[in-house]
Amino acid sequence: MPQSINNLFKTKNFFRFSFKRYSVLLFPVLIFILFKTYWPESNYFKVSEVGNSREILPGLALPEIDRKYLWDVEHHASILRVYGFEQIKSALLSNQEEDFKDIFSSDFLAYIPQNDRQLYSNLTYAQVSKSNDEISSMEKVNKDDFTSWFISKYNTFTRAPGIKIKLVDLSPKNRDNYDEEWKCRIKLRIWGLAENQKPLELFFKIDLELDRPTEESIEKGAWVHSFAIKSLNISQSNEFLMKNVSFESGIDIESLHDNWDFGPNRTIVNTGGVYIFDFNRDGILDMLINDFNHYQGYILYRGLAGGKFRDVTLKMGLPPLSSPSLVAIADLNDDGWEDLIIGPGLIFQNKQGSQFENVSSLSNLSGLADLHKTQRFSSIAIADYDKDGLVDLYIYRSSPKPSGGSWIEGKMEENYEAQLLRNTGNWKFEDVTNRANADGEKRSIFSSVWLDADNNGWPDLYLIHEFGNGVLLVNTGNGSFKKRLIVKTPSDFGSMGLTSGDIDNDGLIDLYVASMYSSAGARVIGNLPDDAYPKDVMVELQRMVAGSQLYRNTGNFTFSPNGEEFDLTEVGWAYGPAMVDLNNDGWLDIYATAGFVSRTRSEPDG
Repeated sequence: MPQSINNLFKTKNFFRFSFKRYSVLLFPVLIFILFKTYWPESNYFKVSEVGNSREILPGLALPEIDRKYLWDVEHHASILRVYGFEQIKSALLSNQEEDFKDIFSSDFLAYIPQNDRQLYSNLTYAQVSKSNDEISSMEKVNKDDFTSWFISKYNTFTRAPGIKIKLVDLSPKNRDNYDEEWKCRIKLRIWGLAENQKPLELFFKIDLELDRPTEESIEKGAWVHSFAIKSLNISQSNEFLMKNVSFESGIDIESLHDNWDFGPNRTIVNTGGVYIFDFNRDGILDMLINDFNHYQGYILYRGLAGGKFRDVTLKMGLPPLSSPSLVAIADLNDDGWEDLIIGPGLIFQNKQGSQFENVSSLSNLSGLADLHKTQRFSSIAIADYDKDGLVDLYIYRSSPKPSGGSWIEGKMEENYEAQLLRNTGNWKFEDVTNRANADGEKRSIFSSVWLDADNNGWPDLYLIHEFGNGVLLVNTGNGSFKKRLIVKTPSDFGSMGLTSGDIDNDGLIDLYVASMYSSAGARVIGNLPDDAYPKDVMVELQRMVAGSQLYRNTGNFTFSPNGEEFDLTEVGWAYGPAMVDLNNDGWLDIYATAGFVSRTRSEPDG
């Protein structure tokens, strides 16, 4: 084991559980390794109590007693997941009240909602109710009554539903005595078909008090002392919102790379993307897919009536390319027909929907942006920032490798900075990044979006950041930008995806930022002593593991983080979210992708 890891968590039981079950710990472990490795020791000295003396620790290394405590909690967390959660699942699946009661102690008490429909919404395609999560409004019940209530919820399903239990928080009530009661919070999701054969989902947030989670205490039973249902969401619909129609629509998904079909050594993090536009202006949307595994590198599908698609890549004059990772669609010459940018800056002019012609030799784009070198880490956001009638390109880049930048200083390595390229006509561009004050200040930018943040008619630009705070580039209207942080606290750490839209129909554009989330990381950071690090460092650590965020635009370039309020934070390591009105009710919905690298279809991440 590397010495840096060994210094963090010293225990002979490190490999007791499988690596797969422990993969969720990689994120918090990496956090501490990065702190210990990259933070200059002269920046900070930690004072630690050692007996009656005080130990001075350089850098951000935690005292041994704190490192051991964090490891001990996570060790018990794994035992709880492997043995305790499986016992709860088995009791539910058996559908026998006695099996469930065997888990509860003789002094067991529970708190359940008095009314399952305290908040109710009819979303045209679904009905959702949510209970109040205030203990004062909940009913206190004993073991028998709680078991009957809980089993009755489970029995609303016609056959064995899916069950997933996620551990959110865990700690001993008394940090100095593990043998006393422990407390934890879980999220329980149960989904399947109701008695009417229509989709049903129950989503619980539950606080538990339990014996110290050991294999022995769980196996003997009676290890749970209390259940407090903090909230219960009940979602029902007449049918599933979506279904897979790829094959019948003519989309060849078998030719696309699927990580589930390969082992860990052939996992590709970014396999490609999907781009929607109407290249022939027939009123039916067309689609371009670029893919790591496809023999042509990408496919252009023409949309047909009835939701069908036809591959017209070669017919439209588009040549095969070797794994083009960069795609952008924009009307670059202002003729009303959308053109293509593919791979290392190749430009294909749309000839009025009948053909695409390679005009790359007329353009300086590839060399100006060095796309032969950086296309794999580059993406393009498109807007006419100076309102001269020609769309401009903002080329933003993510770090080629996390170790190349600094998670502590919040900067990525050299030579991958963002660029603002002004369209000067005739397929030519001018780099105005410095003149326009539009650089990303060495941010590792997985995504960016143009939006009119203040409704003044000039497009602004929001950049998220893998290593720290995102930034809003406010368009001054004179060809330059002013940089503003959208909140006063740390934001966007570990951000991968971004989308925008007016989520509350108040006339102001809001932002949804999809970020890395680790429940284990959140527990580790949550179990740090309050004074483990300086307050500003602690706030940054908490943001690192907080997950995705919805920023509501409240005007005057101020934004309110509301992700926790709307249960949007703990989505998973997310890329490519979207705001779209899925049920045509006039309100934007959020499609939030989830997961980082799933190994099997049966156990997806997120």
